[in-house]
Amino acid sequence: MTPTAELIVNGFSYHCDALSPHHCPPRRPRPVSSYCSQCRRTPVRGLDDKHIDSNNQEDTGMERLPQDSEARAVDRSTIPLSNTVVAVVIEWRGKIALLKRSQNVRHDKGLWHCITGYLEPGTAPVQQALNELVEEAGVHAETLLDFRPGPALVITTGAEPWLIHTFTAVTSQRRLRIDWEHDSYRWIAPNKVKRFGNRVAWLDDVLGLRISNR
Repeated sequence: MTPTAELIVNGFSYHCDALSPHHCPPRRPRPVSSYCSQCRRTPVRGLDDKHIDSNNQEDTGMERLPQDSEARAVDRSTIPLSNTVVAVVIEWRGKIALLKRSQNVRHDKGLWHCITGYLEPGTAPVQQALNELVEEAGVHAETLLDFRPGPALVITTGAEPWLIHTFTAVTSQRRLRIDWEHDSYRWIAPNKVKRFGNRVAWLDDVLGLRISNR
């Protein structure tokens, strides 16, 4: 049996199979708890467009590559956990947060990026993303207006592929509390990202998936 995870965001209860894209479809808010039309099992309250749906597509085990990558499918089962990360774009009032990576991190020092973190053993990507939001930006679940997974992304750096689970977190919190991994942050309009020439190369791929998944 595939494990099921429950997530509480801003008073709304979500249940999702954290390892599969076949989540319960969105339901309009009702004054009483309703049940998923597919599994008829777990109570779902007030989902509407806040429901978590990781891919909105059939899970074939083959991941999407960036447009500038070699045009071939990559079997995600061949990518080790050590090469698996989450990437979270924080949004506030239509703007997104770019964070400047500090000199204390191992990779991409001094470059602008979104929130990222390695997927820890035994942790579902959705939970890892929420953990990174708290640790790196001080954004807690109660401030989230929306939280949605995007398609998975595969990039190649050197000779090895990396699997990236993408997410968008819409928050009511303007002020971020960044940790040692970042020196500063900026709220910018999404169409201004290209002005930041010193950004991590695959940030554009994450933002592109985010836009196409809306």
